[in-house]
Amino acid sequence: MKSLVATRLIDVEAERVRRSHADAITELQLLAILGSRLIKNIEIADNTDIVVSHGLGRAPEFVWLSPVRQANANGIIREFRVKNPFTGVPILANKVVCLRADGFGSTIVFDMAVF
Repeated sequence: MKSLVATRLIDVEAERVRRSHADAITELQLLAILGSRLIKNIEIADNTDIVVSHGLGRAPEFVWLSPVRQANANGIIREFRVKNPFTGVPILANKVVCLRADGFGSTIVFDMAVF
């Protein structure tokens, strides 16, 4: 993201407006949604877990999963943030999201947004 030019205007009123705009833009740049990522067409076989690199450079504040495609039954996708309870492997949340699909009866496809 581009940073704002740090210059001062001679006119007092113009400088007040410039500073107000700069403050508002800086506040918007800090919103988590602006640093979000969308990862499309993730495939995961039933009753398995998968590690997906998210590229945020920090732990996600929120992980959103789209409705699944190609499922044969209703199932559940679980997210693990600290440690995978099935393998005991620690999760590096600042780099990856660990997901497990259970009960779908087939390999499923979905999209994931991380904020």
